[in-house]
Amino acid sequence: ELNCSLCLIPLWENAKLNKAIIQTDILDQVSSQLINKVDSIIGEHVVNREASYVYKHNSHNKFIDSRNNIINNIIKTLKNISNKYLSTPPPTIGHPDDICNYHIVYYQVNKNLSNEEISKTVLSSKQSQYGYGTMIHKLNTLLDIQRLKSIHPDGLIKLFIGASYSLRCLENSPAFTPGKNQKDLKFASSKAMGLQNQGYDCIQIKDSNEYNYWHSGTLIPLMVVHVNVHQTCGICMDRFTKSQGFLCSNNHFICWENCFEAYVQSAKQPNAIGRSVNISGDLICTQCSDRYDLSVVAKGGPANCFDTLLDLKLFITTNKVINETEKAAEERFQKELKRLEKLSQDEKYLEIIKTEIIENILVLKCPRCRTAFYDFDGCFALTCSNNICQAAFCAYCLVDCGNDAHSHVYNCPENRSSNVHGTIESFHDHHKQRKKKLVTDRIQREKPDCQQKLKVMLKKDLSDLGIRLQ
Repeated sequence: ELNCSLCLIPLWENAKLNKAIIQTDILDQVSSQLINKVDSIIGEHVVNREASYVYKHNSHNKFIDSRNNIINNIIKTLKNISNKYLSTPPPTIGHPDDICNYHIVYYQVNKNLSNEEISKTVLSSKQSQYGYGTMIHKLNTLLDIQRLKSIHPDGLIKLFIGASYSLRCLENSPAFTPGKNQKDLKFASSKAMGLQNQGYDCIQIKDSNEYNYWHSGTLIPLMVVHVNVHQTCGICMDRFTKSQGFLCSNNHFICWENCFEAYVQSAKQPNAIGRSVNISGDLICTQCSDRYDLSVVAKGGPANCFDTLLDLKLFITTNKVINETEKAAEERFQKELKRLEKLSQDEKYLEIIKTEIIENILVLKCPRCRTAFYDFDGCFALTCSNNICQAAFCAYCLVDCGNDAHSHVYNCPENRSSNVHGTIESFHDHHKQRKKKLVTDRIQREKPDCQQKLKVMLKKDLSDLGIRLQ
């Protein structure tokens, strides 16, 4: 390997092509190999080649100019500094190893342009955050095309296909500047020039297949084609247009027609959670962990599938909430149990009295079945909401009145209005005073030292009800 710039320069000078002596059949061979390279990626999906450029517009000269522009930059670099990255020139033009130096690139044609207008649009250089050059996407796999958004419903897309010669690329690079004002763009151009002086001829934009080629004339038009980008269903392996199924973010496709509907039905099975349905109730891709977006299913999928998935999500979400509530209640119970275990006998006795007061006085209950009640509709003659019980009782004194409480309510000693009806405010005021009296009476049955402790223990529960003891 040579490291001396003076020795390398003649080798690179000899690598340049002479238009006068280069054989046409060699350039034809290069163009054929590049077209084969394109066909190996998207050939089976090409339905129409509108125009082939390889024999037009002095395209042979373009092959020569593209290669020579890059080599001239290398020679310029070698004259200024030692370039250890490009110590020897590329193989002879047409050699398989040299074909590898060509990037196959593409541009999506959305407007109704002539082929000449397309070439002019694509080949023009512009200022950007990556320096002055031609921005275009490199074609690596069919997925690059399938990811494009502006695809016709019939699955067709129009593309300009070209090739660009590159010997040294700066890969996966962030933008040189954060902004796009004149000052930023000027700095980006200066940065790009510095990299060109190091032998770089293009830059790959970070986390994408888009490239900026800095040297004009390095991009060679090859063809304009219509490509059929039908998706292949990962289950039945049949081909469909993008609108005929769901494409997840990882480009896994499933058709609406049969497979998606069958997959949705299988998700209803008890063992589906964790396999085809995640813990949030979302249906997940058949080939990865990506979820199927319900809004997409609603727009393009079978109507019954959307309803099924909605019900499934609701069911799983509800069960999740119930399970979490039960778990939280169990944790609270165990925590309370441990607290009670640490109490002395006297403290345990006070806890029992506190619980008795809360359950039997502060919480209003049916006198027969002990079902708690909270609602009041204006009539003090109540009926238990428990369908099995259905006891009639007085809303003033909570006495069981058998099947009808109206006559008792009229004559109840605690009824100061002599009326069976009343407001919700009067109901709450009555029971606030009633609870206060009953709690006071119950506490006073205990020893004086226990009475004060019970008041402290019940303070928050009584305060929540607006009750304050003396």
